[in-house]
Amino acid sequence: MRARGTLRRLAPAVACVAVVTALGCGLGAGDSPGGASVLVTRDFGAVKVGSNTVKQAPGSETVLRFLQRRFAVTTRYGGGFVQSIDGVAGGRRDGRPVDWFYYVNGIEAGQGAGATKLDEGDRIWWDHHDWGATMRIPAVVGSFPEPFLHGRDGRRFPLRIECAEGARPACDEVSRRTRNAFVESQTRLTGLLDALGYEKTVIVGHDWGGVILWQWTLLAPERLERVISLNTPFTGRGSRRPTELFRSVPDGRFDYILYFQEPGKAESEIEPNLDTWFETVLRRIAVDQSFITPEVLKTFCDAFRKSGLTGPINYYRNFDRNWELTAYLAGRKVNLPALMVCADGDPILSPDQAKGMERFVPNLRTELIGDCGHWTQQERPAELNRIMIDWLRRRHRSA
Repeated sequence: MRARGTLRRLAPAVACVAVVTALGCGLGAGDSPGGASVLVTRDFGAVKVGSNTVKQAPGSETVLRFLQRRFAVTTRYGGGFVQSIDGVAGGRRDGRPVDWFYYVNGIEAGQGAGATKLDEGDRIWWDHHDWGATMRIPAVVGSFPEPFLHGRDGRRFPLRIECAEGARPACDEVSRRTRNAFVESQTRLTGLLDALGYEKTVIVGHDWGGVILWQWTLLAPERLERVISLNTPFTGRGSRRPTELFRSVPDGRFDYILYFQEPGKAESEIEPNLDTWFETVLRRIAVDQSFITPEVLKTFCDAFRKSGLTGPINYYRNFDRNWELTAYLAGRKVNLPALMVCADGDPILSPDQAKGMERFVPNLRTELIGDCGHWTQQERPAELNRIMIDWLRRRHRSA
């Protein structure tokens, strides 16, 4: 889906520029935290009637049934369309046509609520208003980061930001906000598949790439055939804020993430000594250091000098925010076929951390590479390739 639109303001800050779906835009209720939720209002959000939130959407739930759990509802046309909510009915008011309309993740529904399935993470907004003047409001700017975070019908939308001439500051602000809302990393991955013409893929992730991999299995499982994680285990969504968890690790292995939290501090101290810092980081957690050649160091350091460190480090600065935005993922399991490859000498992500993963990833195979540190794909490329190819071939034959 190609996103385009005009600049609008929410509070004092820019909240939308060319990031509204091509369906159109309007103003309305903003997103709510947690799992599936319903908000009921009148007069374009001016009067709140009530709301309800659940941590996990019940199985086979429809939008209508979800509404009926909290509100008194009467229906029409065979029970699939809403006539009244808590006594407020559609019809005419002061000679003007009024009715109930509902939006799923900021997008106006195209069918009756009895026929619309409720998906995990959905934000449902019901509003009773005069439709004679507006006719249609296909999408709601005030629902950002929806519809890009959860999409529609269980499918997420790719995101594309287009900037008019002279709008660079506003575009930069929108890009920052979408990153903070955990939108871009997921929509870029699904958008990449769309651009390549692939419906599904196999994805491999290492370290923090493994974290994104596991998140993707929960956010867009329909786009994945199977997944391979190197060193990074999945043990469900944590019950504590990530920075709080990192502070509690007694050996301090994650203190660098806490060091990264203050904007500008790490950049100002690392960038002037990038070569020394980068080599130290690589060697400190490697068992086989033969891959750390001057050519390898130059390749990495040249890339970071070109881009700067702020972009990569901002990922760490958004851990807590991403955790807050994905509360609805609590308790979810990964139901895709998965391969977990551990390295026996990794001082950061030890094999012990992967014990018990089967509770969260039922269709799991685990492999251990010996005499290997944190940089698995660099330290033991041949053995890793053999393990991955063998697993993929077995999975293909059994499919």
